[in-house]
Amino acid sequence: MTDLDRRLEALRHDRNNGAQALALEALAIAREWAERGGNWASLAAELRRMHPAIALLRNVARRLDEEGPAVVETLRTSLVEGNRSIAAKLREALPRDAVILTLSHGSTVREALPGLQPREVRIFESLPGGEGRTLAERLPGLKTTLFPDAAMGRAAVGADLALVGVDSFDPDGALVHKVGTLPLALVCRFRSIPLYAAGHSLKRVETPLAELPDDPWFDRTPPELIRAILTE
Repeated sequence: MTDLDRRLEALRHDRNNGAQALALEALAIAREWAERGGNWASLAAELRRMHPAIALLRNVARRLDEEGPAVVETLRTSLVEGNRSIAAKLREALPRDAVILTLSHGSTVREALPGLQPREVRIFESLPGGEGRTLAERLPGLKTTLFPDAAMGRAAVGADLALVGVDSFDPDGALVHKVGTLPLALVCRFRSIPLYAAGHSLKRVETPLAELPDDPWFDRTPPELIRAILTE
């Protein structure tokens, strides 16, 4: 097994990193794959089969298949700059000094939170996987409190808003994200707390997300529970 084969295998089984990190690793693999003269169509097909709930990876694979190695750097730049643009939009849209609820560990939310200058970030540990713990560790300088997923109702008392990432979203405004997002959305509705989601436009799918892939790590949140989905 080559080093690229090992990286593909690690990417296939990665349950700890968010969609953006997975896509950036896929692009890094694609760049080396092209340099070594590998079968481009087979790589694109392999990437498209991975993580069926994560539209970003499928859309990146589709673009690679359609446009070839020349699009690798364009996509990488779009993803990196997209996060910066989303963070700027969130600073305009959301209040400062807020108590914010969140879960999982996505780069879009992680990069946006410091600019929002929150009074407190209440993070759910996001089992299985525990990615929320990782997010809490990667927000130095912010006041963070880690809560068990089962404590969503208690943690929501006094919160101003919830902000989550996106793994896929559809034309109707439904989103797929780490399991626990739907319960959080329901708690927010009960407490009259607005729920915002943020992610790159490449996470959009063209058909309604009426059914989820058979993947227990994700759930679907309907549009009526979401205040807004912000993209770059």
